Amino acid sequence: MTPQDDLTLHQESTGEEGSALVIALLAVVMMTILGMVLLDVLRGGAVQAISTEAGIQAEAIAQKGLDDTVAQIRRAVAIGESLGDGITGNGKTKYRNRMIQVEQQLSSILPYLDRHVGTGESDWNDENGEVVTANRGSYRIDLLAYPANNPEALGKPVTYPDYPYVRKFDIRSRGTIDGNPGKVVTKQMTVYVSTINPVFRYPVSSGGNLLLNGTPYILGDLLVRGKSLHVRDEAQFIGSSGSLFGVETGLPALRGFIRVLGNGDSQINTKRYNKTSVNGGTETSELPLPTFFTEQYFPLEDPTLDVDTEIDVDNYVLDKLDAAKLQARLDAGFGEQNVDLPDPELYNTTKTKSILYDNMWVTYQGQVTVNPGAGEPNGDVFINNGTLTLYDPTPREDDNPYLTLKRGSLYVRSQDRNLVAADLRGTLEIDDDRFVAVKGNVTLNNGFKFPRGTMYIDGDLKIIGDIALQGTVYVKGNVELKEMTSINRDEGRTELVPLIIVASGGIVLGNNTNVDSTNGSSDQVRAFLYSQKGLKLYGVISKLNLLGGVHGETEVELNAVRGELAATGSDINEYAGRWTGPVPETQSGLSFDKARLQILYDKKLFDQPPAGIPTTQQFHVFGKDVLYLR
Repeated sequence: MTPQDDLTLHQESTGEEGSALVIALLAVVMMTILGMVLLDVLRGGAVQAISTEAGIQAEAIAQKGLDDTVAQIRRAVAIGESLGDGITGNGKTKYRNRMIQVEQQLSSILPYLDRHVGTGESDWNDENGEVVTANRGSYRIDLLAYPANNPEALGKPVTYPDYPYVRKFDIRSRGTIDGNPGKVVTKQMTVYVSTINPVFRYPVSSGGNLLLNGTPYILGDLLVRGKSLHVRDEAQFIGSSGSLFGVETGLPALRGFIRVLGNGDSQINTKRYNKTSVNGGTETSELPLPTFFTEQYFPLEDPTLDVDTEIDVDNYVLDKLDAAKLQARLDAGFGEQNVDLPDPELYNTTKTKSILYDNMWVTYQGQVTVNPGAGEPNGDVFINNGTLTLYDPTPREDDNPYLTLKRGSLYVRSQDRNLVAADLRGTLEIDDDRFVAVKGNVTLNNGFKFPRGTMYIDGDLKIIGDIALQGTVYVKGNVELKEMTSINRDEGRTELVPLIIVASGGIVLGNNTNVDSTNGSSDQVRAFLYSQKGLKLYGVISKLNLLGGVHGETEVELNAVRGELAATGSDINEYAGRWTGPVPETQSGLSFDKARLQILYDKKLFDQPPAGIPTTQQFHVFGKDVLYLR
């Protein structure tokens, strides 16, 4: 080997050693970068986990704030009731004494919860409530307290049933978790303190079984005080011939909580929740299973939901129409007395004294007003052993009958149970502390308006067509509603409240369709229907959108399909007879809001309770509308 060859070999060896170093350095750099990336991922995951945990804890603390506040409200109510029960000799009823004390107790605790309680929809006075420290954080309460519906403070006279007490609070709880990262969650709840019968919290409730056939849609909580809940994937209906038909469809959709108290019906099953398929097969459960309802629209069980109190309809009616009480009113005398005279027909007349008509059939037309003078005790009108007709001679609205009683109640007593004792059209207006009492049958005709007040009927009630009646009607008898598209139609009037019908007999809804799909109408029945018997509602061939609720003391059955009617579509199961009319469209794929029977909770039952709404001696505290704000 020459010296030149040795030099060349040495140079080549030196070049190879430099390349290996570069590769090694690159590998170290790549491993470092990869390690840093992995470390950042792990760090991010840890931070995310910590943040998520902090969010969960902040929400839990915010919920604790709501729960603690409601607990203090319940405690104040309980103390107030106890103090009220111990007061005697002040000339007030036990109910009114409780009301006074509960209001005082609630007012006394508010400054301890929030130094500056808000008083209006947008007047929250945020971020000045008391801060309560928890383990890792704290919560702060802000309150919005609405004016109380307090008949004692308003000077309302004692009635039977007495006026309701309602106090409404909006509660905001801001839960804060300290640390890095910190977290803040705000939740809000509406809480009511009320003496209104809890039955009006539930758009659907039953004293016995509750049967949901097909796809009714219910928005709000459900209460089944006895026995069981049954669902079936078939809606049934009755044809004009009285024959029974069915339509195979889906399952009901419920958006709310549910409580079923009973232990089942031993003749049917031993479970509280039951599902039957039209094609055979049954399922039973002690819990409301998702497979019993429309997907994503099934209720969760809440065992804390208040149980309703059965309404004693007969006693409420007899309190106004008992023979001894009617005779006492007759004996008290009247400013004007008409006995055995030719049947009068009054038109556009003003009277200044209370009036008695004895053994007469009375007809009022046009504007008739009874407005007693300062020296008169009241403006009562009493038709004894006769009938009353508010007569509308033409279809024009300018001559509709309009009867106004100032400081007066209307009494009608008929001895013939086959007659219509009161046949009412147009408008009947009384003061909100007065009433209409009829011993006999009553018909309310299309277009009838009763702006406020309470009716007591010892007989049957028939409603024909659309009416606007804001108050409560107690019926010791049966109720029929027919040819109806709406009750208390909205028409942009915010003061409208639901009609409440409380009947000792059955309530029957005839050929009613209150949503006309041909013109986009959104007519609505704004009412709560309460029967001491059973109650059946249909949304198969008919259509019903009910804002308010229903209750049947023995049983409630709802039948519904979805969509519109067509010449062809769903198959009809003909159990008796033959069906030749229109049929519901094919049911598969239709959304829950297409249900032809929808029953929705109406918060105005508590926010603006109708006159005469049934109350209880006990105060009830319950929450609604829990919101996650941020």
